[in-house]
Amino acid sequence: MPPLKLACSQSASSSQRSRKETIQSMQHSPRIFLLTICLLFSLSFSASAGEGGRPYTKEELLQRAMDFIEETKVKFESRALAIKNQTGEEVELDYEFYHNRTPEEQAIHDRIMKGRGSSSARNAHIEGFLADMERVRQKLELAEKKASEAWKKEHANDPKPPEPGVADFELFGQEMHARKLGTIIDNSWSMEKHLEEVREEVERAFPDYRYLEVRGSYLKVYESRFHGTYEESVQQAFDGRRQYAVNGFESWKYARPRPDQNPFDARFFNPQMPASPLDNWLWDVEHDNLAAMRALIEIEEVDAIYWFCDLDDDVEPRAVAALGILLEKNNVSLFLHSLDKNPSRKLREVIEASGGTIIKKRL
Repeated sequence: MPPLKLACSQSASSSQRSRKETIQSMQHSPRIFLLTICLLFSLSFSASAGEGGRPYTKEELLQRAMDFIEETKVKFESRALAIKNQTGEEVELDYEFYHNRTPEEQAIHDRIMKGRGSSSARNAHIEGFLADMERVRQKLELAEKKASEAWKKEHANDPKPPEPGVADFELFGQEMHARKLGTIIDNSWSMEKHLEEVREEVERAFPDYRYLEVRGSYLKVYESRFHGTYEESVQQAFDGRRQYAVNGFESWKYARPRPDQNPFDARFFNPQMPASPLDNWLWDVEHDNLAAMRALIEIEEVDAIYWFCDLDDDVEPRAVAALGILLEKNNVSLFLHSLDKNPSRKLREVIEASGGTIIKKRL
């Protein structure tokens, strides 16, 4: 049986590197470094690395934003169709901002997309799209609540799928056992050459595994969308009070409903359209290993996770602490397979406390 493919971080290029790496590579030349920093701030974007590891140009940042906007509109159409099929309600996706463009508006849009005009004008243009889409998103959210209740009534008497038994298996020489195995694979440019071998080994060892790819090995708490303090947000996230959007704990980016799950559950959708600078937000969600782990644990209900990475990115102590809570609360074992750096003492303690271990197999 092929592995269940969940949402992956696909929008970053294969040669993308982190902002940290890009800046470090320029620090040998203070003049270039300062000029680059000035350029980035003048855009009011945080320019992640583009093709070849270089910073994105103004035009690329704007196109990246528009790609996200158009892709999200396609998803909105799919959500509206699902609602209609469930309840018969038609949600009008009545976009207003630069939707049916006049020739004059098209000329303005084209000029902005070429990076012309002031940074404030460019940002305002993207913010206009996002605000308009947030209005439409709220309409979908209201209709999905009704569709969710209708789905629950319709499937109230459905038989539950049988629980899989515990399987004993070996993965890269490490003995493991699990009912449901989740995998998180670092697909950054430095790890690409190993991906096929890792997929084949996991497929051999545990064919019915749940599969995710995340850009990099970051383990961070992204605070760009916290409501209240960090401590309050952590408590709200793990108490399940989902009216709070906590980036770093939300699993929607990496979540897809199984056939037996309510497809209108709010966990599967972005709880709020991001604000500008959009590129910061896109970068965060594409590199969010903590959110990916939560998707595997709370939605896929795995009891073991194999994390393949190099640990060559930021690992924050508070994110490690949050991961420990998540693993302990759900009785999940974590198996870390790092090809480069060793885990910190605290991360090692979290792994061992979960019943997992460090896999040291070199590839």
